[in-house]
Amino acid sequence: MSALTSFAASLRARRQSTPSDRGAILVLSALVMILLLLIAAFATDLGAWYRQGQSQQRAADVGSLNGIQTYQAEIRQDFSDMGVSAWDDIASNTVRRDLETKAMEEAVNSVVGLFEAAGVSISNPATYNIDPPPSGESTATITADDGTVIVITRNLNAEMILTVSKPGQQYFSSLIRDAPDIVRESTSTLSNCGAVCRIPIEINPPFTGFQATGKGDGYGPLLYGEEEIWAVNHHNFGSQGDIICMDRETQAPCRADGQHYALGNYQTGNRPVEYIDVDNFGATGKIYFASSIKDSKRSGLACFDVVARRFCNTPYVDLFDMGTAQWPNTINASGPWEYNGKLYVLAQDGQLGCVTKAMTTCGIWETAAFGHPNSPNLLTETQIAHGEQLGSKLYVSQDTYVGQIFHCWDFATSAPCWGGTVHFVGYMGSGSDDHLTHFRYSSTGVETGICTSDIIGQRNACVSLDGSAVTEIVGLKEHLKPLKQDWGGDAITWNKERTFFAGGNSNRIACWDWTTNSACQDVTTANPAVASLGILNVYEFAGKKDVAPYGFAQVSEFCIIGLGHNSIFYSFNPKGMSSCVDTEVETKIEPCTCANGDNKWGEVQIPDELLNMVDDLVATVRYDNGTQVLTDVDLIAEGGVLDLSPADPNADFLWLKLEVKSRLNLDGTPVWTDPITADLQLVVQPTLTD
Repeated sequence: MSALTSFAASLRARRQSTPSDRGAILVLSALVMILLLLIAAFATDLGAWYRQGQSQQRAADVGSLNGIQTYQAEIRQDFSDMGVSAWDDIASNTVRRDLETKAMEEAVNSVVGLFEAAGVSISNPATYNIDPPPSGESTATITADDGTVIVITRNLNAEMILTVSKPGQQYFSSLIRDAPDIVRESTSTLSNCGAVCRIPIEINPPFTGFQATGKGDGYGPLLYGEEEIWAVNHHNFGSQGDIICMDRETQAPCRADGQHYALGNYQTGNRPVEYIDVDNFGATGKIYFASSIKDSKRSGLACFDVVARRFCNTPYVDLFDMGTAQWPNTINASGPWEYNGKLYVLAQDGQLGCVTKAMTTCGIWETAAFGHPNSPNLLTETQIAHGEQLGSKLYVSQDTYVGQIFHCWDFATSAPCWGGTVHFVGYMGSGSDDHLTHFRYSSTGVETGICTSDIIGQRNACVSLDGSAVTEIVGLKEHLKPLKQDWGGDAITWNKERTFFAGGNSNRIACWDWTTNSACQDVTTANPAVASLGILNVYEFAGKKDVAPYGFAQVSEFCIIGLGHNSIFYSFNPKGMSSCVDTEVETKIEPCTCANGDNKWGEVQIPDELLNMVDDLVATVRYDNGTQVLTDVDLIAEGGVLDLSPADPNADFLWLKLEVKSRLNLDGTPVWTDPITADLQLVVQPTLTD
């Protein structure tokens, strides 16, 4: 048979097939198509389940990280409030359960917040199974409105395990099988130290001055801690205003009754040189000042406890018999000056007494000025002894009616320096309360002499520190003329560059610049509290006419606080007599403690409240031994974040110092006027273990 014949026969056979054969073929084709559709549907759902699993894993990771961080932060805060460091320190199982419940609830709230932010509605409350550490585990179960089940477990290893379960989304695969439950789990730990440690800190604004209450005649301001300003008024008026304590924040008396503290049976001199001794990080504080038993012939040293708010257990040490002054409310002694833990008081006749801080006598000596022929007549009028200390040496200038006596004493050797030489300058004699004593400086800031400036006679005299020569500062007497009144106050030198002279009743302050050996040239009158008199660099307290400046103290690098005759505290920036806009605060920071007991340093985050009110914010971090970890970090440039990771993890704590410059209003006053209380957050990020 030919090939053509065979092909024809085949065609005839096909034409003779039955309809049932053709139907079977169609059914088979349909089944194949359905199978292919089911495979495609399952593949679609399988992809959806995979994407759902990825989403749940991300949610579990983020949730466990936030949960352990929130849990640990709450536990650390509770431990800190209770004064404990570990669960084993808490004997009561009820207390442990309460703390654990509170911490788990906070962790749950943080997790719920994350899910709700992602669009998952949760209206059902969580159920808890609490079994507190150190021996138990705790769980919390949350069921979302869409059926998602979230289980949070805090296990014995201080890990946070978060499990997210939800039926898979199903499109076509229901023809084949039910949707599976998709379960994803994540474990976060603090073993690599994830935590947020909050360090409470209070930062006071720059000091702008205020008027105290009580009697006037305040002299040198004394700073105790960050909040309190003290002063011992000279003389004794028998009032509640003789020892002043003002709260720097409220600008009110420290005492709740609005009163101050009486000198009682003690009286002070015209120029008290109060000394405040602060120890144990401010836990103790005492003011020492030259004094006498009221209306007596005796002079010595008095001690007032600023913490106990009363005179010390030994309130007074008697040192000298000083005769009787014509003005009964003053004494003829000055001091104390501190050297090597001992306090020294100088009598007008040249005697020097030593008292320990425990208020016991440690010696009395006669300086080179004792018995000098030009020493004051103690029985007719009170005279004044001034002193400036440099290291172990006390350089002394004493007023008399006929001249000024200069001499020197070395505390280290308990003997006169200058070979016992005494310099007498006759043209400085007046006997009035107008002599301001200060060091003389070179243009590079080196002390070269001890000087007294007479603001009434407009004369000055300086003795070189080696005692070899007496000179006068040309130009200074002309500069001090506007201060001329019946008495002056004190002088303070800033940064070994400028000396400020308190003009007392003139209500003015003068400034002398040692770098140019002339009156200060860049002093501005932008501060509305200070106005120019039209005389170069001499300023009057306009608007505060009764300031009558007496004494000074330096508050921060660019702020000097002063105290006036009528108990008015004021302040100024020594660079220009503008408003004080600078302040500084130092606080102790402890590391975050990891679950495994290790310590780790993280980032300090400065609150926005402070960042928004300052122009400059500089941080310095040091160890307790003074070694610096970070120096002059510009926190404005860093966005308020200070990275402490370079610090030694074995260090128990660090000291953080913030130097702050407040932003100014249009009138030149600081924007920042109220203290800021905030938590510095030390953040160390947690890590996933799985």
